[in-house]
Amino acid sequence: MPQFATAVLVLATLFASAAHADARDEVIAAFDTALAKRAYHVTMVTQVRGKPYETRTAVKLPGSFHMTNPDSETIVLPGGSWMRTGNEWMRLPMDMSRLVQNITFESMKDGERYVQDVQATGEETIDGCVSKGYRYVTDGKFMGFKARSTVELSVCGDTGLPIRMISTDAKGKNRTELRYDFVTPVDIRAPG
Repeated sequence: MPQFATAVLVLATLFASAAHADARDEVIAAFDTALAKRAYHVTMVTQVRGKPYETRTAVKLPGSFHMTNPDSETIVLPGGSWMRTGNEWMRLPMDMSRLVQNITFESMKDGERYVQDVQATGEETIDGCVSKGYRYVTDGKFMGFKARSTVELSVCGDTGLPIRMISTDAKGKNRTELRYDFVTPVDIRAPG
């Protein structure tokens, strides 16, 4: 499931901190605020065969995810995982909850050592919120994924939470955009 692997990598990037003193403090504060929420929605747009591909994910830390994209729907809960293609749900024979449980707060924080060259980039209004921007480079191996990318992070001034993240690989070809929603309640249940 490449979309799940991408989601794991992007979630790890969300909780990475920064390296420049003032910008670092502000970014860490935003990530700490996000971690304290423990539940949110994220919309991720990538490119598949040159066209936008949208995955919506509900997250409830530490181990529950509900992902929906144009091809399938996946629910991962501690102790069970299900996938729907078409109209039928099936329980997966592998326990994906173990993979999800590897996304611990400690491993997310461990990602900070790969963040380099942090710069504050100014303010812009995103989804009605005046947001402060940051740009940094991530370079390293995180949870088995080797990645070098440039990340643009926007933090909402009213809430102190990340609102948008754009990651572009070192070649400038693969771009992933995430939009975060910390307001809509998260309710993840097994299909019934």
